Amino acid sequence: MALPFLQSPFTMWFILQQATALHNEGVAGHDELMRKLAEQTADYVLEEGDLEEGVPRDKASLVAEIQQDTVLNQMIRMLVTEVETIPEEALEVWEGHEPDETSSKMKLTEQHLMLIRRPRFAWSTIEVGAPRVDTEQPYGSPDPLKDIAAMTGKAPVPKFARRHADMTTVLNSYLRQFRLQPGTYGVEGRPFELTQDHLTLAKRMWFEWDTAPLEGFEEGSWPRPAIDPKRPYGSFSFYQQEMAIHLGWLHGEVRELTEDEMSRLTEMHHEMLDAMRVIAAQGTIAADSAP
Repeated sequence: MALPFLQSPFTMWFILQQATALHNEGVAGHDELMRKLAEQTADYVLEEGDLEEGVPRDKASLVAEIQQDTVLNQMIRMLVTEVETIPEEALEVWEGHEPDETSSKMKLTEQHLMLIRRPRFAWSTIEVGAPRVDTEQPYGSPDPLKDIAAMTGKAPVPKFARRHADMTTVLNSYLRQFRLQPGTYGVEGRPFELTQDHLTLAKRMWFEWDTAPLEGFEEGSWPRPAIDPKRPYGSFSFYQQEMAIHLGWLHGEVRELTEDEMSRLTEMHHEMLDAMRVIAAQGTIAADSAP
């Protein structure tokens, strides 16, 4: 949605000036630029005091609303999108990459954990849908190679490309090793109730290395780890039945799921995007997983 109080000429002028200034100062990535811009805009509109009824007057709530504004997000995305080509060395690595599908117990390091915290997860709209790493801004900016360089230090381009591709194996290993308690967690400024069912299902998901976005890179797409949107829990295209088996709702018996069961399982499946966001951001690994 577009927030009406952001559409006044004076407010839009302020936003454009501040966004350009922040970008020129070197604030990188859509999320970081959006966060700082939302804070500055909230200060501005609260000082002006010209807010419609129902608009929050406290800064934290106002910042959260501004960060969700679709028009503003599109403007910032256009501002930070600068990458137009993939380096040839990276392309060679990504096109030939085949993840180690047997390495679900690799030793995870603190650097792995740092990388796991960074991906932006999105929802694949193909088939029944499933979580995937965002194709436009995998780690928060339009250039995943620069993001990885900032996190891990200088190295040749092929090494950064390999680290991005290896996130497929890293995420699969993490999903089998992470520790996290059910509870209420914050996801993009709102509460999300993470249940034991979400945790159980997450451990059944498996990331694959998806190079399909390379075919349409003119739209700013990057290859990325993605869960199979046809069989998100491993084997069945009838994903609700497989979920029911994993959750212990079916114990070998052959029966149709009830309408209520189907409804809850479908709802839970679509909640797995937020569950993945929480698990990546908040999960820990056992002490013997890191050196």
